This record gives sequence, structure tokens and C-alpha cells, in this order.
Amino acid sequence: MRRCKIAILFSVIAAALMISVVGYLLFLGIEESRKSYCYNSARSIGLSLANYRDGNNGCMPPLYFKDKATGERHSWRVLMLPNVAYAHVYGQYNFHESWNSAKNQEVAKLVANYACTTHLNSYEITNYVAVVGKKTLWQKPKTPDDIEYHTVSSANRTDVERDFLWPNARGAKVPRNCFSKIVIVEVVQSDIPWMEPRDITLDEFLGEITENPKGRFYNKYIDGIRAIDAAGRITVIDPYDDITKIRSLFKIPDEDKGEIVDEK
Repeated sequence: MRRCKIAILFSVIAAALMISVVGYLLFLGIEESRKSYCYNSARSIGLSLANYRDGNNGCMPPLYFKDKATGERHSWRVLMLPNVAYAHVYGQYNFHESWNSAKNQEVAKLVANYACTTHLNSYEITNYVAVVGKKTLWQKPKTPDDIEYHTVSSANRTDVERDFLWPNARGAKVPRNCFSKIVIVEVVQSDIPWMEPRDITLDEFLGEITENPKGRFYNKYIDGIRAIDAAGRITVIDPYDDITKIRSLFKIPDEDKGEIVDEK
């Protein structure tokens, strides 16, 4: 009887250990999946940014652009939709209305590339923001309302396509020695709808990570801050690095200041 009880005890312990091991392996798998998902989201945006630049004479998208008729501003993330495989969704966006109009909010639900569900439960919130500031590559447009519009020809359109306004807008041109400069950072704790023309200044970013290195930008899965440079490559910022060194990752060299609109 005693041997039977001992055998049962060992069986229970073995089963518990097996459950623990399986649970741990599942946990590692989920963690790795979460890490990969965010990387893939950022990679998609990086490639799209590079494609946009290559197709626009080496220029970045404008930070935002403005509809001449209404004065409404629209985010660079909207302009990038055709580059992130959402040309059909881009055609449904109404530039004559605000980004958060009822019609445009329905469109917001159709795009997933600007969010990482590891951090959020809603695709309508973005985890990727431009970093803008004096002597950075992504500055405020010099003349944000100086934009021409034209309609896409309907001659050979498909059933899911339709005529829509296409802003003819370009941001700053990227000098050859500035492709490694960071232009986008990942915000783990974000409250920014991807359609909203809202991003972050370099001074705000540096101020926040100085005050709290593991704040809203810190990604525990990579032990740092994920970022994208002007070439579309992904890199990781160590928030504990010297703040001057971190600032230099975004700033263009002084000799190139003539090629960029020098605004705050």
C-alpha cells in the first residue's frame, strides 16, 4: 500500500513538472511571437518608407499635409497607405473632411499596419510616430497647404477602386550621408490614432527618456527603444546612452543644413 502511495505521489509530481515545463515553453513561444509581430510591423513601415523615398526623388513624406478647401490637416501615415498595401483603403479616405470625421473613422478600422497588438488591442491606435525637430530629416512642412491634387483616372479601375484625390506633396530630401538618421520611433504606450496628424518632437522624446528611460517608449522584448532610420532599417536605441549621443542619431550634419527646411 505504501509503495502504491509513493508511486502515485511520484506520478503527481512528474505530471506537475511536465505541466510546468509545457507552460513555460508556451510562455516562451508567446513572448517570441509578440516580439516578432512588432518587428514585422516596424519592418513593413520601414520598407514602405524606403519605397516612398525611392519613388519621390529621394524625399521623405511631408509630416502632414493640408486640404486647401477646408484647412484640415492629414497625417503622413495617410499619405503612406498605398505604400503599405492599402491603396484601396486610401481611395476611401476623404481629404475634404477632418481625419476623425465619421466617414474617415470607418476607414481607420480597415488598416492594421500602424499598430502592434503586442502593445495594444486596437488597430486604430498607432505605435509608430515621426520624430520632428530642428535639423532632423522629418520637419514641419515649409508650406503645408501648398499641395496640388489630382484625381486618379477611372479608365481601368477595379471594382474596389474609385476616383480619389492624391496629394502631390513631398517632404525633405534625404542627403546621401543621412540614411542612417532615425526618423520614426516606436511608442509602446501610445494614445495616438494612426490617422491623427500628431507625432513627437525630438526635444519631447529626449526629455521623456531622460526622465524615465523605461517609460512609454521602452520595449521590454528588445530591452530598448525600437526605431526606423531614413533607409527603412530597424535599429534599437539604448535609453541609458548619453543623451548627446542619442540626439546625434536624429540630427543631420551641419554641412547639410542647407538642403533641409530649418524649422522647429
